[in-house]
Amino acid sequence: MKFFTNLIKENVLIVLFLPLLVPGFIFVRNSYDTPLGVFFRSAFISIAVFVILLAFTRIVFRDSRKIILFASVTYLFLYLYGGFYDELVEADSVFGHHKELVLIYLVLVSLLAFLIYKIKISSNVILAIKFISVIFIILQFVQFIPKAINMNNENKLAPENSSEVDNQIEVGIEAVKITAELGTPDVYYIILDLYARNDLIEKDFSFDNSDFTNSLTALGFYVADCSRSNYTLTRSSLASSLNMAYLQGIIDESASTDDNENFLKGMIKNSTVFQLFELLEYQTFTFETGYEFTEITNVDRYLAPSKPVAFLGSIHPYEILLLKNSVFKILYDTDIPLVNVLFDRVTFPYTDHVNLQNFIFDELVNISTNPQPTFTFAHITVPHTPFVFRADGSFTTDRRYFSGIYDTPVSNDLFIEGYINQLEFINQKILDIVQEILLNSSTPPIIILQGDHGVILEDRLPILNAYYFPGMHDSELYAAVSPVNSFRLLFNEYFSSDYPLLEDLSYDASYDKPYQWSLEPEKMQRCNPALIGKED
Repeated sequence: MKFFTNLIKENVLIVLFLPLLVPGFIFVRNSYDTPLGVFFRSAFISIAVFVILLAFTRIVFRDSRKIILFASVTYLFLYLYGGFYDELVEADSVFGHHKELVLIYLVLVSLLAFLIYKIKISSNVILAIKFISVIFIILQFVQFIPKAINMNNENKLAPENSSEVDNQIEVGIEAVKITAELGTPDVYYIILDLYARNDLIEKDFSFDNSDFTNSLTALGFYVADCSRSNYTLTRSSLASSLNMAYLQGIIDESASTDDNENFLKGMIKNSTVFQLFELLEYQTFTFETGYEFTEITNVDRYLAPSKPVAFLGSIHPYEILLLKNSVFKILYDTDIPLVNVLFDRVTFPYTDHVNLQNFIFDELVNISTNPQPTFTFAHITVPHTPFVFRADGSFTTDRRYFSGIYDTPVSNDLFIEGYINQLEFINQKILDIVQEILLNSSTPPIIILQGDHGVILEDRLPILNAYYFPGMHDSELYAAVSPVNSFRLLFNEYFSSDYPLLEDLSYDASYDKPYQWSLEPEKMQRCNPALIGKED
């Protein structure tokens, strides 16, 4: 015991820093979405596992240098297994199978043990391990600092109302006033992420979603059945709709992606729409969303569920990345029924996601009982991936539904099934919420239900877009109305504004070039007179 204690003391830099090489590297690249407490928990577990490995290595070797060298190399081998495996699979290598790679690992570890057993280990080798470990961690810390500063300053990166937005609105942020005879209606802007238009859902998923939209219509909604998003990516779509303006001329398309993304965060968090409701002395409500660029905290009430200290909370997607990058990748990819069920439950990474969505649903109803006039913005990440909700509101821990790239299912069939499940779940949940809001509201509320973009990459523009605009004739709305005009219509009808409507245009962009937009025409024949006589 004394030998082992001295071993730890003499090599404390290796014990503290080497186990953090992989967790630190992955954290810096996912720091926007990973709480610091989660990283510290992973760091603690990684160090503990390394110490356990040292204890087992002590059984084989008696020399402290040999123990440290073997444990260090073996530990990194095991932590990088999943990454090596993915690279081999991507390269279509004959070794891109677990049986072959495990055999290679066993051979290499055995060879390493044999060589270390046979040769004398210089103190310089141990010194080199200490030096590499410390320098690598310092480099990761240096990379993290500007990201931390950037996250802290992101709200300051966009002006409160840019001149280009003013030009498009023409009159800028004017002193709007409430149309007296309609009272002060509560306003809800509810974004359902990845919610496509009915005809695209029918075309791509062979699912008839008309029961939901017919139910909305029966409640008094106008469903714009030819509506399309103005942009294909969430950040651009919401920056546009919340500022009632197109982004061309506002965004510098030649600037770096990071600069533009930060600017759009500022546009979302200091938007024209929020400023107008503040002028109207509305109480403003927003929610934690799981996506920092839509977490608008500079409002009257920013609502977030209570959570345990991150060190004690449920497993986080960042920690799943660590597991997938390690030898645990084998468990992810191997079909062992009883083991898989247990492993799925223990490593389910979306408990916080499920709790957050249910929290938002409950609070939307609670807000409707507030006697003060309120404006509520809710970005609900359903039916967006991960596809964990079943149609009945329960959730699945089966990792096949969310362990693919970008939290997608591992097959197209499961993608279709998972999306439809979440669609049926959110449909019923929204209908329940809307009916309770209507019941609780002394003045008929204003409700906008909107997808930020669609599902299928080839046509992500058609969206759900439904309006509960009490007292407004359907003839004043129209089938192709797009989000850029949603609040122009709202302020004109209920708050005595006179914003001109913009032409409803839709722009496509790729993930790798998100701010190089191309104008996209409507592809469905029934919504585009130019396609009459042609196939969809």
